[in-house]
Formats: sequence, structure tokens, C-alpha cells
Amino acid sequence: MSTEGNIGALCREFTDALTEVLAENAAVSPVRRGRVARAHAAIKRHPSYTEHEFCVAVEFAFEQWETLQNAGPPASTVARLQVTPIIGVPTQDAAPPTAPF
Repeated sequence: MSTEGNIGALCREFTDALTEVLAENAAVSPVRRGRVARAHAAIKRHPSYTEHEFCVAVEFAFEQWETLQNAGPPASTVARLQVTPIIGVPTQDAAPPTAPF
């Protein structure tokens, strides 16, 4: 079955594209906006199109975006934000110094 014949696949594509656009900062690239526009046009052209399915796809995209916003930064960002200790200053993780004898 082609993607053009499956309204569910078209709605998922639109939802994914809209979520990407929402997740970006203010500077949304024309490529991402174009993907949303193409997916929206494909949904509207489909013979099984209903306004309800389109609204559900939009609502789901916003729910995914809210989830991304509440999840915080990705693990790689958190790892980069960890503070490195100053050399010679003991930290809580460091073992106490041992006697030299």
C-alpha cells in the first residue's frame, strides 16, 4: 500500500513534521516548514480526509512537543554541563588522602 493511500501514515508524517518545527527555536528552517506544508497538502488531498483526523494529528504534535519541553535537555547536553573540579581541591567523590608511610 502506498503512503498516498493510507491516511494514517499521512497523519503520522504530518505530526512528526509539525513536532520537529515546534521543537526548534524561533529560526525554523525552510526545509522543515516545507515538510509540514507538503504533509498538510497530502492529507487535505486524500479522499478519506476529515477535519477531525487533522485536528487529532495537530493535537498529538503539540502533546509530543510538550513532552519534549518537559523532558529537559538530552543526556549528552547534561554531560557537557557537569562542572569539572579545580585541580587540587578535593570533591565529595574523591577519596581522602592516604598517609605517605
